[in-house]
Amino acid sequence: MLALYIPWIEIGPWNIPLPTGHKLPIHAFGILVATGVLVGAKIADWRAEKAGISPAVTSDAVSWVVILGFLLAHVLDVILYHPQRIAEDPWLLVKFWQGLSSYGGFLGGVLGLWLWCRKRKMSMMLMGEILAYGFLFGWVFGRLGCFTAHDHPGTVTTFFLAVDNYQVGEPPFEPRHDLGLYEALWAIATVGVFTWLDRKPRPTGFYFALLPMMYAPVRFFLDFLRLRPEQAPGRGDIRYLDLTPGQWASIGLFSRPYGSAYLVCIRPGARCPAWPIAHDRQVKRESPVPHKRRRRARGSLRFSSSAERHHLSNAQR
Repeated sequence: MLALYIPWIEIGPWNIPLPTGHKLPIHAFGILVATGVLVGAKIADWRAEKAGISPAVTSDAVSWVVILGFLLAHVLDVILYHPQRIAEDPWLLVKFWQGLSSYGGFLGGVLGLWLWCRKRKMSMMLMGEILAYGFLFGWVFGRLGCFTAHDHPGTVTTFFLAVDNYQVGEPPFEPRHDLGLYEALWAIATVGVFTWLDRKPRPTGFYFALLPMMYAPVRFFLDFLRLRPEQAPGRGDIRYLDLTPGQWASIGLFSRPYGSAYLVCIRPGARCPAWPIAHDRQVKRESPVPHKRRRRARGSLRFSSSAERHHLSNAQR
């Protein structure tokens, strides 16, 4: 029986010559990840404008989320997936270009969002809603980047979406699951679901709660297809009590959204405690109240949209 699989395609780096005589390698993975960040930020700006929030505010939040996300993505990748390498080279923890963990990026992104919301006195439910929607679109490109790099080899299979001649381990090479491809396909399908759901108004925080609910179970079961370190040294995923770090993180992530869902669906009066969107310099120009007291003064802020007045009125009630 003839089986048709996805052919193995390896995209090498493009070496850009520099004036110093050296060459700068540009990888397809890096291009796709950068594209994902830009696309996700653009979608978040669009969502923010629909909510009456300035794109400048969203860009500020995105910078916090992206920077802390990439930092923790690398640090947790080293600590959880390659702990033995820390003793060999402690500086590996700060070599941020060597390895990323998706769940580490999620944790760093949420931490960055939480810190930004505390600093700006913004509702985390509101900004989480905006960024989660944009993140999903960016995740498509990020996981396609993983697929081009073949970062996540799986077990041998005859599944029709397997990648043929998967070059991991010793030859002869066989068809294998590619977990990066599967997650990219999940992200594309989920974009369709979110777009369909977005035809009707949803409570603030709806997508912020829904996204982890949809991702965590899929990631948990996909990780059973990942190779173990002894099957592919340097390419397999370490296990803790027979589960990968991603599976343990999926268990935690799946339990997190229910608190958000409670706020979104059960207590609608508490779902929009958003800080009114006004630039600090604009506030300083328009109000004689001292800066530290200005945020508490009623009627001293100018709103850029009716949506912001609605958010504040809900918070005050």
